[in-house]
Formats: sequence, structure tokens, C-alpha cells
Amino acid sequence: MPVIAVDGGGTRCRFAVMDARGSQLAYLETATCHPGQIGLEAMGERLSAGARRVCAEADVSLADCVVSLGLAGYGPGRQRPLDQAVRQGLGDARSLLVISDAEAARLGALEGAEGLLLVAGTGSICTGVIDGAWVRAGGWGFMLGDEGSGAWLGKAAASYVLRAADGGAEKDQPLEDRLCEALDIQKPQDLVERLAQAADARRLLGTLAPVVMGLASEGDRAAGSLVEQAACQLASLVSGCLRQAEPQQSVACSYTGGLFSAGALLLEPLKARLDKRVRLVAPRHSPLYGAWLNARMTLGELAL
Repeated sequence: MPVIAVDGGGTRCRFAVMDARGSQLAYLETATCHPGQIGLEAMGERLSAGARRVCAEADVSLADCVVSLGLAGYGPGRQRPLDQAVRQGLGDARSLLVISDAEAARLGALEGAEGLLLVAGTGSICTGVIDGAWVRAGGWGFMLGDEGSGAWLGKAAASYVLRAADGGAEKDQPLEDRLCEALDIQKPQDLVERLAQAADARRLLGTLAPVVMGLASEGDRAAGSLVEQAACQLASLVSGCLRQAEPQQSVACSYTGGLFSAGALLLEPLKARLDKRVRLVAPRHSPLYGAWLNARMTLGELAL
């Protein structure tokens, strides 16, 4: 039975038709389907269009497929409206399964085993299972959380150059120049209007994270300090999960999200700040594989 795996993150939405062994038969990437950004109705429409396109590529019928989705924003208090939107768009599928995008990523990264997943993309969250107990820290959105994320890092950098322009921090000309260039503005004070005019300020700030990472890799002191602050915030999310479960044994923690594309630049300061009980491990598989794995586990077709 084919599985349409969906990884619906805050930046983009990925679809894959996968066979019984988890091999991809077709793949498609579209703009985000995050309901907080485009609304529930548009989310259902985008999921429907994407699933049907990827089915056509794989030459399969949606009615013959299980659709297993990992969706950003899916969790306590939001499950019912998201479930309804998914059913509206994909109700003619053979079966529908929905979990959060973070849980799908965790299943893929740890191949279904217990442990934690630290997500640092545009937003941030740490979630997982420790000794049979589900734990979560972060994931409360840009206004109230997302500490250590790409948007957080971009905001921290923008705040720094504004403070420096006011004389409240040491001026860093390379950081100021790179941010102004990335946002197509003339001076730091233009940041306020640029963000106010942005259709999605969170996403715009997230685009600044690679700029900061690039400067940090060149040895820029202010950028390097900002990356270390992000690592500290991310380590705090992991610590929050540990405090909820108080494990006696070591805990595997994997990671995913665009911020980790910086590699050792972020991973090394993160490792230095993690609790000694945490084993940081590279992800084994993608979130799409995690969505596929959830379908196989739920349907009893894969013994772990």
C-alpha cells in the first residue's frame, strides 16, 4: 500500500509517495502549508493539490494511499481544526494520519526509538519520549518563544546593530553592512519600517540567520557571540525536557532544521552546553521518512 508522507513545516511543505520499504517513488516541494501563515482553508487546499500532484508523478491513486502528515502547529488545542482541514482536503484518501512536524522529524531522526529531537529552523522546539513519557519544551511561536531559532537569531542580530547604532553596544560594521544588504536598506534605523512592511516578519528575520552564521564562520566577534547565545537557548530547551522526566540513564538527542546546516559552528557550542546525560546524535532519516514510519507503526505493518 503506498504511503504519501507529508512534512508540513513553517517554511515549505514536502510530499513523497513511498513504498512498503520506505523508498521514494515521487517527490514534490511547495510553499508552506502552515495554518498560522495561510489559514486553515488554504492549508487544506494546498495539501490536496500537493498530494494529487505527487500521486500523478508516481502514477498512483489517492484513494489507494495512506496519507501520513507531520504538520507544524499540530498539538494540544489545535488538533480538531487541523484534522478537519486535512479531512476536507484529503478525505478521499484510503486513510489519514496526522502528527506534529516535530514528532515526524523525531521518528525519522531516531528511527522510531525513544529520545529527543531538537528542532531549530525558522522556529524551535525540543520534543520526544523519555522512559515512556512524552516531553516537550518550546514551540510556542515567534511572539512567545522560538528561542535559538533562525528567526530568533535574525532578530537578535537586528537588535544588536540597532543597539550599536544607539551607542549601547560595540559597533560591528561587517554585521551592520551584511544585514542592511540582505534587507535592502540603507541604515540600521530602516529596520523598523522594513519589518513593519513585511508580510511575514518572522520569516524575514529567519532569512538573516545564514548571514549571521556566515559572518561567524569568518571570525566576526559579534556574530560568533550571537551564535553562542543561540546554542545556549537551544540547550535550555533540551534541559527543560530532561527536567520533566528526570532520566537516570543517558538520553539520545538528535537535531534537525535549517540552522543546523551550519554544522560544527552551532553543534560544538551546543554540545558544550548540554547536560552530561544527553548524547547528541546525527539524524538517521528525514522527517518524510518519519511520517512514513508513523504510518507503518500505526497500521502494524512494521515491527520495531
